[in-house]
Amino acid sequence: MGASARIAIDDDPLVVASARGLDAEATATALRRELPDLEYSAILVFFSPRLGADVFAPALKRAFGAAPVYGCTTAGELGPEGMSEGGAVAIAFRAGDFAVVAKPIENVDASTLEGLRHDISGARARLQALEGAGRNRFALLLVDGLCLNEEALISAIGAGLDEIQTV
Repeated sequence: MGASARIAIDDDPLVVASARGLDAEATATALRRELPDLEYSAILVFFSPRLGADVFAPALKRAFGAAPVYGCTTAGELGPEGMSEGGAVAIAFRAGDFAVVAKPIENVDASTLEGLRHDISGARARLQALEGAGRNRFALLLVDGLCLNEEALISAIGAGLDEIQTV
């Protein structure tokens, strides 16, 4: 059973696609097929652990090529067709509308707050070098809730980003 849906409005800077009931390779292919052939600054993929990150990540790389893809597992996917399980949802940010700087934070429990602030400040400087005048800015944090350091992490990120809001 394979189903996918797409929401694409010509002027909308975000495009959403979903696929479910397929294996990892077919899911990655379905997501790519459902997204318009545009240049993307980032693609976020939320996916069922059933797909297996070790298999799904390389499948996404093959499907999307040079487009930067970031993902995480979910306990359920919320997409164009509502809630589902066992699939994936991709949110694509059009390059003409978004400049993206990604900063992975590894070993959250081992990171020092000062080192993290420095890393985040560096990412902020790279973003400022990319962005045009008058652009709105925000930070998107994807964090494993089981790390038990979310408050310290968001505090350090907030200190490094100054006035940039974090979601």
